[in-house]
Amino acid sequence: MGIIQVVSDRLGAGKTCLISALLTRLAESGKRVGYYKPFSASPENDPDVSFISQRLLTGENIPQPRPAPQ
Repeated sequence: MGIIQVVSDRLGAGKTCLISALLTRLAESGKRVGYYKPFSASPENDPDVSFISQRLLTGENIPQPRPAPQ
């Protein structure tokens, strides 16, 4: 099991965007993925956690792989 930790010293740096792309790509390749946000002012109401849990980790909205351009 590998763990990737993405950190920044400021809000809005693109951490969630990067993690979303990585989760999607890994899931497309058949890997099991998970998401954990250890530092949040209100984890139960965090929009990042909701977005990733409900949209990306459910599998229903993960794009299907496309053939590479020729």
